[in-house]
Amino acid sequence: MTTSTKSSVVGRPGGITGLVNGKRLVGLALALAGFATWTAPLCYISGRLARSVHAAALPAIEGPPKDLHVGRPAAGFDHQSSQSCQYSISPTGASFASTGGVGSFNVSTTSECRWFVSSNDAWITVLSVTSQLIPDPMFNPCPIGLGTVTYSVASGQTPRQGTITISSCGFADLIEITFTITQAGSCSPTISPNSRAHGPGAETGVINVTAADGCAWQAASGAAWITITGDGTGVGNGTANYSLAANADPTSRTGIIEIAGQVFTITQAGPVTCSFSITPVTADFPGIGGSGEVTVGAPTGCAWTASSNAAWITITSPGSGSGDGKVNYVVAANTGCRRSETLTIAGQTFAVAQEGLQASCPRIAGVLIETKDMVVIGEGFDDGAVILMNGQPQRTLHDPQHPMTMLFGKRLGKRVAPGQTVDVQVRDSDGTLSPEFIFTRSP
Repeated sequence: MTTSTKSSVVGRPGGITGLVNGKRLVGLALALAGFATWTAPLCYISGRLARSVHAAALPAIEGPPKDLHVGRPAAGFDHQSSQSCQYSISPTGASFASTGGVGSFNVSTTSECRWFVSSNDAWITVLSVTSQLIPDPMFNPCPIGLGTVTYSVASGQTPRQGTITISSCGFADLIEITFTITQAGSCSPTISPNSRAHGPGAETGVINVTAADGCAWQAASGAAWITITGDGTGVGNGTANYSLAANADPTSRTGIIEIAGQVFTITQAGPVTCSFSITPVTADFPGIGGSGEVTVGAPTGCAWTASSNAAWITITSPGSGSGDGKVNYVVAANTGCRRSETLTIAGQTFAVAQEGLQASCPRIAGVLIETKDMVVIGEGFDDGAVILMNGQPQRTLHDPQHPMTMLFGKRLGKRVAPGQTVDVQVRDSDGTLSPEFIFTRSP
């Protein structure tokens, strides 16, 4: 306890006269008559009487004096030995919410033992002290025996801890017991993420909420096109779900969802005209196969898919996307003749050709019309080779002088009109097909 040379109280029969912060107090005993508001009664400690007077007890003083001391106990004050007194409190502490409140605890000791109480923190106020024996402000100024301390806790925004001290009174040896008060901070949930961007279509989303146990929260939409789905409330950790209406406006828009003072920002793009491109548009592979990649160009929010049109071409990843992206694929080994097929990516055609590992394969080098017949020139045609037009076999003759390189489709010239385009292939006797040859007759 701090010793002050500016404050003193001198006891004498009939009243107390004191000097506090340089001001003389007369009839202090009358002012101290209301012991219900005492926070630290007059006590004899280490050979001195110490007293902190509640502000309400000294209306003439500007603010409560921190310490009042006298050199010796007043006449009739019973000096006790600390060896004969034991003290305990029940409970030993309390917890409060951020809003604060009022509480109390009991002090236990024998009927002859004195004690006093003091708050050690400004946000904890001792409201009243009752004891088994009402103290005498002149001769026995401390509560005696069993008692109850009532206190209040102010509201607070941040978690904190404070104490009230119960001390022995009238002993040469000081005994202290601490009552601990723990106060939680205000309920302040947090959200994750804090924002999200959406495409122009009708979409949904989820917000993660982190909050202490028992902390209630509610989600509220700040825009008509944002709807909170479900009840939008929770206690402690949880999620808030929402949905968005499609944005028909050509420009983007922004709205918010508020959760316990936290703001979640939503940006929704306006509708765009989706156009797609791919690079490259063709690829050629050897007979052993290989892998490749196609780059997709698309505006943000424009979705696309990729698919293979041949069993020997496999799309590995990804099979779909939105905006710019890439498509990866693998071409299997080809034990036959040269072949070609396509991938369809974002509505665009990607052509894949592959050489074959077979030694001799039919291949068309050119097609022409001679009067009534179609002439197919190439290589690798065997004795049983047949011309196919648009996938259908046709009557085929071989050139006796060039049986492996020239075939004649009888009367096919009359079936292909000027300007018409047809698909021509050659099928050998073992069923091997040449690659397709696209022929367009001149007008």
